[in-house]
Amino acid sequence: MEILRIDNLYSGYGKLIVLKNISFVVEEGQFVGIIGPNASGKTTLLRTISKVVPIICGRILIFGKDIREYNYKDYARFVSFATKITDYSLNYTVKDFILLARYPWNFAPYEEEWLYEEFELKEILNKHLFELSSGELQRVIVAQAIAQTTKLVLLDEPVSHLDVGHQIKILDILKKINQKNNLTIIASFHELNLASEYCDILILFSCGEIKKIGTPKEVLSYEILEEVYNTQVIVKDNPISNKPYVIPVPMMWRK
Repeated sequence: MEILRIDNLYSGYGKLIVLKNISFVVEEGQFVGIIGPNASGKTTLLRTISKVVPIICGRILIFGKDIREYNYKDYARFVSFATKITDYSLNYTVKDFILLARYPWNFAPYEEEWLYEEFELKEILNKHLFELSSGELQRVIVAQAIAQTTKLVLLDEPVSHLDVGHQIKILDILKKINQKNNLTIIASFHELNLASEYCDILILFSCGEIKKIGTPKEVLSYEILEEVYNTQVIVKDNPISNKPYVIPVPMMWRK
């Protein structure tokens, strides 16, 4: 079932057009990774889908309906967005911050104990966000998006600021929910190898345009990556998952 369709999208900030002629479709239950260099348009895409950045041209459909036809509260029942938080939010406790995610549902109960357990939040529920480490804060932000219980979750670099152990733990949780509940996830990544392991589909951005869409094997070829990232890489298969694994080549080892 088609959950998201983007047709000929242009968006940006004021007169600055960041995204140009973006078109793709996401099926319900897919885990989609958005990759690309800094300033390539990854975050702007997520902000546009979430109605934070306005559409300049084209359209975005959620379940066949233009997102401009939804009011914000109704839209928040379909789409949640985990991104960097504003300074004023730092005064909330962890528990109250996650509770805000229930506003679209008039604060109806949800499986909070499961959420606290999975994201290792029980010991920090009464802490204020400004008291948290960057890794703890990142876990809280992702947990809030899941607590919103939407059909589509947008995640802007969900494992940034996390050590490798917590990166894997968070992505394992997301993958489990993705598969068990048929939850559709679109997440931006800087870590190409994590995107390769967890995502069904990758969308590679370059200079505000889509360079390549496909499976990790189709997108993560060394020819494409070297062109987009302007650096030398080696791409091998992970011996366990058989997914492509990207190895950067430092200058000292280049021929």
